[in-house]
Amino acid sequence: MLLNFCDPRLRPEIKCSTISTEGYEVTNLISGSCKGFLAYSCIKPPVHIDITFLCNIRINHILIWPSVGSQKSSGFQLYCRNTNDHSTPHTLLSSGFLNTSDAGLLFYPSDIDPAKILAPANFLKRYIKISMRQLTMYAHVLRITICKTEKSVPALGKIEVWGTVSPRCGKDVVASVYTLWTQHQATFTLPVTECKNGNTSANTTDNRQETKAVFDVPESFLDPITWELMTQPITLPSGNVIDQTTLEKHGQNEAIWGRSLSDPFTGIVFNEHHKPIMATALKSRIDKFLLDNSKLNEIKSIPRVLGHDSTSAIAGDRRITKVPKCVLNKNLLKRTVKDAKLDACKQTINALMQDQNR
Repeated sequence: MLLNFCDPRLRPEIKCSTISTEGYEVTNLISGSCKGFLAYSCIKPPVHIDITFLCNIRINHILIWPSVGSQKSSGFQLYCRNTNDHSTPHTLLSSGFLNTSDAGLLFYPSDIDPAKILAPANFLKRYIKISMRQLTMYAHVLRITICKTEKSVPALGKIEVWGTVSPRCGKDVVASVYTLWTQHQATFTLPVTECKNGNTSANTTDNRQETKAVFDVPESFLDPITWELMTQPITLPSGNVIDQTTLEKHGQNEAIWGRSLSDPFTGIVFNEHHKPIMATALKSRIDKFLLDNSKLNEIKSIPRVLGHDSTSAIAGDRRITKVPKCVLNKNLLKRTVKDAKLDACKQTINALMQDQNR
């Protein structure tokens, strides 16, 4: 029986060579989350993602979904090593570069018949050479390198590594892995057997599925970075539309590194002629969509930005349309840690002098 060794039941570990967008951490890939991984907006390839398995495994095939919303990675390299020793280098197994028509990528050892692998028809297929058999039969750490994107940040929607426990592992290891797998399966089916009214449960499930089918958010209403519904959409100089809160978070992160506020997609600093503006027409369509679907629970939990008070969208218009002078001043020195320490010392000295005067 093949197992998905990226399933959280089998306790894989994962790490990434770069920082991620908030809410789209690399751990989503092994936690069962459907959000996927997105690198931070200023990150460019290559990005290395290392997955360490519970034991050495024999790889049958690997499935990669490269998209998170409109963000898509188009070039991947697959590496492997058979030990957790960090001094051991990774060995390149295969690589694949996607076209616009390819929805994903399938890697498989050359001695495996790809026709027997359950994979979407529009997945690009790449084989692993037979000379790498010694690694695919005893893999412990798998590295996926994102080496190319389609004019977006590095993204990875989902990954599945299917295989079995390596034949070179002991019987106790095999038994432990299958015990983990079967115990969790029993845990997952337990609530179903305890249900007193099966018909009610089935009806509830059908209603939820029907609601989910009806509640379909247009893609143009979603932030291309966070992939969440926008409440205050703004148009950037690059032509991309994001939510104002996304730009504010981007500005806060840039300020940490002493950089001025800029377009997250191009990195060009804002000025009087190069600045974001409110997407008023899109906001009107989003507000109408929220109003038409206001009875749905998914909509009730979404923050609204309406009205004419100081916190309304009109106030947001002024903040966006008129960029603060401190942002436009390219020569402005950012406040550093040293500055903060000097200010703290000054405050301490002033407090001591006031105590002496008393």
